[in-house]
Amino acid sequence: MKRISWMLLLLTLIMTGCSSETDKVENDTPEARLINSADQTNFLINSGRLLRRTSQRDRLQTIGAIDRIKTSIALLAGDPNNRPALISLKSAYKFINTIFITERDQPQVNEVFDAGRSLMAKYAGIQGVNLDGLMWSLFSYRFSDSISPFGSTDVPIKWGLQFVQQERYAIRARGTNTRQILLSPTFDLTNVKEPGYSLRHSFRVEAGFPPQPVFNRSEIISKAFRTYVSTKYEDGDSFDLNDWDRVNMGDLPQGLNFNTVDSGIIDLSRFEGQKVTMAFVYSNNADIFNHSLAWSIERFNFYGVSADFKKQDRPVPFDPAAQDSLGSRVWHHSFNTSQTRGLEQVTLEGTAALFVDTERNGSTYVATSGRTANGTQLLYSPVIDLSEVESPAVRIKHTINFYKEEFKAQNDIKLVVTIDREGVDVKDLEWVPIAFEKNNPPGGDWSIYTSEFVALPTEMAGKKIRIGWSHKSRADQNSTPVWQLHDTWIHDIPGDQL
Repeated sequence: MKRISWMLLLLTLIMTGCSSETDKVENDTPEARLINSADQTNFLINSGRLLRRTSQRDRLQTIGAIDRIKTSIALLAGDPNNRPALISLKSAYKFINTIFITERDQPQVNEVFDAGRSLMAKYAGIQGVNLDGLMWSLFSYRFSDSISPFGSTDVPIKWGLQFVQQERYAIRARGTNTRQILLSPTFDLTNVKEPGYSLRHSFRVEAGFPPQPVFNRSEIISKAFRTYVSTKYEDGDSFDLNDWDRVNMGDLPQGLNFNTVDSGIIDLSRFEGQKVTMAFVYSNNADIFNHSLAWSIERFNFYGVSADFKKQDRPVPFDPAAQDSLGSRVWHHSFNTSQTRGLEQVTLEGTAALFVDTERNGSTYVATSGRTANGTQLLYSPVIDLSEVESPAVRIKHTINFYKEEFKAQNDIKLVVTIDREGVDVKDLEWVPIAFEKNNPPGGDWSIYTSEFVALPTEMAGKKIRIGWSHKSRADQNSTPVWQLHDTWIHDIPGDQL
């Protein structure tokens, strides 16, 4: 009851003092200029000339915040020691942190907000009040034309940008039989008190077809859309949910018609003093009957009380498509269209498995596995003339499955290259393995991965070379990895572009 009585008293002071107090403010003072700017801004909003592309909810919240700032400043101008007015002013800025304002309208609205912050500091000083208790937005990101500074454990990243409602953008995860992970920057909370976060986001939850025996929307939302925090994650670590703490997501969208919801500020105080990374995990698998789901995040905010806030952005996610236009193409073999035509193969040792033209589910490629083989097979190209190529680089598109960790270190599957020597048997050529670092197949699924371009050894520029695909089977050690080949390219790419 005391809290309700206090709020009623504060509201009464604000409402009754609004018009009379603003009339008393002296002209040509920071307070008067703020009040005039607030009146002009709210007039532009109400007349439809400002915030036209903002939701009705955000327009009303903006008008309310501006009115509260204006009234509080007017009361403080009349009585600098008016504590309820200062409290009301502080609370207005907590509401501001959740409002979405388009970039075109921000200068006009921020003129009021920035002036209010300056005057709040002035009156807090007069009253001897420490403003550190106010939770500020330390980092805010609206996904426009880039995923960075966010990142992912998925390569390439599966979350994708989408355009919605005029100037608003979102990053979106969708699909069935998938888990997609979006990683925040790492936030250093060493000197941050009262950390928290908020999302502006929406869900789509529709029953799959054919109809499933159970469709519980709330249960699906709980399983499919989750947020986690880790204090140990480093770039390159595998994503193991056992190393992450699931955290609350505040007010949740209903999953109907992409209704957008502001989560409110969600407390993360238990992570004070640590470095934290957040993960937004979309999962749609057999456990929830592969219903039609999607998650769109428009804005992310991180809050706290700090004069020394630091963050570390995620590395820019690798995008194979961005390398398609690098340099000029020198040579390309498509296994999808040419398969093994124009290539030859030889057994280097043992009884190896052959590379075989394969067709499955309408797709053609070349594959090898060697379920009963013990040996190494080499598939190799004809001579490739690099006499006019200064900076040759190679990349590969392929799938690897059933590849055991202990044999990855021994390079049982590798792309190799050699300088051709006329009259020398292919087996006796010096084959050099190429080490790809990005987007390598993990070796345990059927996904197709396209690597980055890697420069060939410098001595191969201007020479005649061959490309080879080397596969070793160890049936006696229960290691018979499947390798499916789709494409291999050589481009002439200056080193500063790699």
